[in-house]
Amino acid sequence: MDRSFPWGRFLLLVVVGALACESPKTASETASSDTAPPPLGVFSATRVSADAAALASQTSNDALRSYVASQLASTALSVQTVETPGVQGAGAGVAEARTWKHLVATAHGASPDLFVLVARLDEARATLSGPALEEDLSGAALLLELARFLSTRSLPYTTRFVWLEGDVLPWADENGVQPEFGGSESLATRMSENGEISRVRLLVAFDRVCRKDLRVARDLGSHRVYREDFFNTGARAGWLQVFPRNQEYETVEASHLAFRNAGVRSVVVLSAVGGLPSDGHACAPQSLEAVGTVALDTIDTIGRRLAKIDRFSKTPLAAATEDASPTPVGPAEPPSAPPAETGTAHP
Repeated sequence: MDRSFPWGRFLLLVVVGALACESPKTASETASSDTAPPPLGVFSATRVSADAAALASQTSNDALRSYVASQLASTALSVQTVETPGVQGAGAGVAEARTWKHLVATAHGASPDLFVLVARLDEARATLSGPALEEDLSGAALLLELARFLSTRSLPYTTRFVWLEGDVLPWADENGVQPEFGGSESLATRMSENGEISRVRLLVAFDRVCRKDLRVARDLGSHRVYREDFFNTGARAGWLQVFPRNQEYETVEASHLAFRNAGVRSVVVLSAVGGLPSDGHACAPQSLEAVGTVALDTIDTIGRRLAKIDRFSKTPLAAATEDASPTPVGPAEPPSAPPAETGTAHP
């Protein structure tokens, strides 16, 4: 061995070179492992997409509720399962008595009056799979993200997030299969019996809201002023493709109907125009961001407006919610709207 050769320096350079070659990969892996999900108080459409996919992978209604409950464990929300009596399969001509189980999370607000946000949470594997099933559960996934976000806020009204069992919309009705709303009807009946219906100041139902070309239906059965609040907020936020100013009126069959029929006037449904996509695309984060951010902004606006009414007005609750709201800006509504029970926005 040539003792004059600087072996120590040579070995040091070899080690340093090896470490240099590894460092990019290690840094990347470290960054990846250290990347935390957005905090609860930040709305994340990507997280909604992940939730929709996770919900679609569950194999039963119990598993669906379990997933949502596990995701709410990190919030300060009070979570419980509310059981209501119902009938399964009545719309298909096969009546079977059962109990509906709804997952309910509550954020207590300054007022005991209620804002109620609902979505269907019922597996539909008999007719749907893949991206179509994800879209069918997209309302439930979006509601989960709204619950995360609002759990970090001070709210003017006690807000309930309700994942409904027993409301099933078919892919299509060519075979005479009709939508079933046994879960929402049963829960609305329970709320009527215990007096909670009279305390509901706003109810928003989230249905199918996940597709790359999403347009939100302008529902005739929704509260006229509050429905246009959502469309006007969408326009101001630049989401005109999702909330078009010239969107035609239609009647949407969704979970809000049972509560409207039980006496809640201030109901709104956010649902896609038409049926499910057939192009096989997964949920589009952009559509979820549009509906989610517009919903948060509009619900906040309505809440502040009603709180101001409550502070300065002595009018009855019903008059305050209907008459003290600004006139909506939108296309002229048909003079005589057909009842929401007829027709459907889901061919």
